[in-house]
Amino acid sequence: MKINWKKYTAAAATVVLTAGLLGGCAQININDSSAKVVATYGDEEIYLDEAKFMAKYNQYQMEAFYGSLMQMMGAQSYQDYWEMDPYGTGSTMEDQAKTSTMQQILQTRVLCDKAEADGITLTEEETAKVTEAVDAFMKNEQLVEATGATQELAERIYTQNALANKVYESMVQDVDTNVNEDDFLRKTLEYIKISEKEDETTTEETTAAENEQETEAETSAEETEDTELKAKMMEAAEQIQTEIESGTELDTIKEEYAEAEFAVYSFNGVGISAEDTEEYKKTAWNLAAGECTIYEDESGVIYVLHLVNEKDEEKTQAAIQTEIENRTAELFKTRYEELTSQAPTFKVKEDVWDSVTFQEAAFEEETTEAETEEETETAADGETEAETEGSVEETTEQTDAE
Repeated sequence: MKINWKKYTAAAATVVLTAGLLGGCAQININDSSAKVVATYGDEEIYLDEAKFMAKYNQYQMEAFYGSLMQMMGAQSYQDYWEMDPYGTGSTMEDQAKTSTMQQILQTRVLCDKAEADGITLTEEETAKVTEAVDAFMKNEQLVEATGATQELAERIYTQNALANKVYESMVQDVDTNVNEDDFLRKTLEYIKISEKEDETTTEETTAAENEQETEAETSAEETEDTELKAKMMEAAEQIQTEIESGTELDTIKEEYAEAEFAVYSFNGVGISAEDTEEYKKTAWNLAAGECTIYEDESGVIYVLHLVNEKDEEKTQAAIQTEIENRTAELFKTRYEELTSQAPTFKVKEDVWDSVTFQEAAFEEETTEAETEEETETAADGETEAETEGSVEETTEQTDAE
């Protein structure tokens, strides 16, 4: 799975508007005399407890909801993920997350300044929702521990978050939502892809001398085999087209060719648009609903295309919604930049901010009682086996696992 890191990090700067957390706007009232100032916003001092809360909350959310994505990127642990440098610029995922956190804190203050200037306040109903959100947050012991939150800190941050989001809504309420539906039309395609199987016997160890030893007869034989295979692939494509037209499901067709000399893949529910550049999709776009055809690309890959419908309502509406969201984001960006140009100076004390790290995981999956019992039984079985074999590595293995 290819990750669009530029899009991801750009979104991280405005995650404040969707993650449900924003920093406080008013002067922070900290009783702890040892609290450290981590940043300043004009004359206002921003304390480390708030910044840590924000950073660790974001860390928790990423680990809780995107753990599988981290693994797909090759991370063996959360720490591995935060140490990744996706652009090779020396800026790790932790660095980017912490930068985003400070952007969140700044953005909150800028929006809260606008709230004061425009006379925007929370209604009783909105305040009640904040109370419910704080109560739910404080019940999550793992999250409370990770963020170092207190009741007062959570209430203040959630309250100002709600206010900042209300300001955001006021700034984008006049976004242009008029779109030409035809420009965002999506059709539904399903298709079978037929290609040569990868040659698992070919290795990089083959020497140039060995290649030179191939005779003309051998080369000719290979060409003949390729031609015969291509013919079989096209014959299969024609047969598959007939099956699709008769109503056979693609997954069933794929199973029929499980032992074939070539590879057969099935793809269902693929949304296509007029903007697609892949030739097979451009070919499919011009089909009528229910129509099926065969397309072969320049590399010899064959596609048996079947246009399911000429308008996928769900995908079309999703495309329209995405367009409106993009317009909203652009409108907010423009207006927010105007606000920041007049806002007080924001400075981060890097030496203090460096004390917050993501070295320890903020999120840990809860183990059920049944899983705990199973792990205990497995460990016990392992100990018995080790004792029987007279192993002296048991302690070392357990230590390594810890």
